[in-house]
Amino acid sequence: MYIGTMKKVGIVSVLSVVMLVLVGFFTSMEVQADESDEPVIDEKWGKPVYVYGSEITEEEAKKLAEDNGYDFDSLDVYVVDGKDLVNYLGEGNEDSSMYSSVIIERKDSGYGIEVEIPEEDKITKIGESQYENAMTTSGVTDAKVSIVSPVAVTGESALTGIFKAYDEKGEELDKDRMELGQDELDITNEINEETGDDEESDQEDINSALVDIKQSLSEMEEGATKEDVEEVVNKVLDERGLDNKISEETKERLVEFADKYRNSSAIDSEEVKEQLEDLSKKAADKAKEVKEHLDDIGFWEKLGQFLKDILSAIGEFFSSLTSKDK
Repeated sequence: MYIGTMKKVGIVSVLSVVMLVLVGFFTSMEVQADESDEPVIDEKWGKPVYVYGSEITEEEAKKLAEDNGYDFDSLDVYVVDGKDLVNYLGEGNEDSSMYSSVIIERKDSGYGIEVEIPEEDKITKIGESQYENAMTTSGVTDAKVSIVSPVAVTGESALTGIFKAYDEKGEELDKDRMELGQDELDITNEINEETGDDEESDQEDINSALVDIKQSLSEMEEGATKEDVEEVVNKVLDERGLDNKISEETKERLVEFADKYRNSSAIDSEEVKEQLEDLSKKAADKAKEVKEHLDDIGFWEKLGQFLKDILSAIGEFFSSLTSKDK
């Protein structure tokens, strides 16, 4: 009995050490959240601009802004509705229900575009990088944009709020490019649905593909044909592993978009070329981040199995001790 008791004490001691090691390990994994920076007011543009959807009440809009770290009274506030959709894009319905809302902080020249979706479960179809890509096409520059909604929405109408913000601040965007940017966002949404929009890696592949296509188009010879554009699109989709994931109809829409893009003012814009370079780098970093995240998931699964094995072994060991003491 004495020896059995000693064995049990020894096992308890070992378990204590194991638990201390695990506690230390998990403690070391804690990450402190970064403190949000206070919005910096651009003196030419004025205060950050808040454009909220017409289906939201003012009280809801105020709460939505404050929940996302903004003082409602310190924002320039506008409402976007179906009439704006028709005005800026020449399409849509004046009675459209608008929920997607945007808060824009204007930044210095060269800042580029930064999009945040604080609550990703509220903007269900479009990712941050994909908004940045479409905004580049639309001619939007040097801004930090938060895209929010009080309810779950697909998010395609958010660009209209951005267009209204720039218009209200006296910065006129090219109408053809605004329509092209919205077209890009609509196609992005279609591709997301066809490839499985819950896969973060697929979203980043789609965004990278659009960047690749636009960069390739800017390098094409002046006399290039629509067939040449189609060849570029198919080549990029194949390289990104998307060729068999989207329908022929969507591919045709993508080719139509690419051909329009090739004939737009965006193709010769040095600012767009610089922003596409930046988006390309960000896409590569994001892809690496997604891969590391997936690797981490695999690690935690392995760790969970390891702990199960340890507990199982300990249970078997104590069972053997109990049977020997009898």
